[in-house]
Amino acid sequence: GVFFGHVYRPMSIVRDGILCASTGSSCVQCYSYPGQKEVSFQKGETVYYNIVTIESNTILIKTQTV
Repeated sequence: GVFFGHVYRPMSIVRDGILCASTGSSCVQCYSYPGQKEVSFQKGETVYYNIVTIESNTILIKTQTV
């Protein structure tokens, strides 16, 4: 799998058989949707982190908040 961080919101996706997973930002989140003219920053929101468990045939990602 590919694990990366600080993309504002946590996400996970499997593409072409490869797991890609991220954790949310620990300081600020933002919203940017198709057609939206400006990015909206949301300060003071939830702080995210992931607990990742890797076993022989399973990858478990638990998104946690503070």
